Amino acid sequence: QNPDTPIEEDFLNIWETKQSDITACYRVLEYSEGLAQEIAFSSEGAALGREGEFSLCTVLFAIESACTVLKEDFKFELIDHIYTVVENLASSSPVVRQYAQSCAIFIAERFYQASLKDMIVDNMDYLVESISARLNSGMIQRVSAVLMVFCKLAGYEVFNNFKDIFETIFKLLDYYHGYDDMCVQFFDLFS
Repeated sequence: QNPDTPIEEDFLNIWETKQSDITACYRVLEYSEGLAQEIAFSSEGAALGREGEFSLCTVLFAIESACTVLKEDFKFELIDHIYTVVENLASSSPVVRQYAQSCAIFIAERFYQASLKDMIVDNMDYLVESISARLNSGMIQRVSAVLMVFCKLAGYEVFNNFKDIFETIFKLLDYYHGYDDMCVQFFDLFS
């Protein structure tokens, strides 16, 4: 706060971004990403409940809002949040998908000349790393749906980036039986 400005005027100046707003954005992003991870782990293999759905919508709205406040600086934060946005484009919840679509389109418009394909391709290393981390944690239920989103948005030429992921998936299928649902999902992906 400027010491020469009465607190009422400073409080009412909502159009100017202050350092405290930026700090708050970083804190909200950090909390949101933790919440998104917690929901992903807890809902693995189960239906997303109403509370999880509401929480994911809040996370996606927070990401989009932070992009607005942080402007160009958000691009450096995107690597930590891109997977959350893209993963939720494949959500079973229409409401979560709608928020994810809004967030993805907003980010693409701001940084990638409105190209979702460019957004995916430019962040492919981070996305592949996120999928690998989930597979290594035993989170296999949503992988095929997320890969389908990548292919629909960026084209099947992105498959070359997933070589290691496919090897891991086929090893899982080879070593463990009982992954019938996963097999069906991957047949859908490749068809």
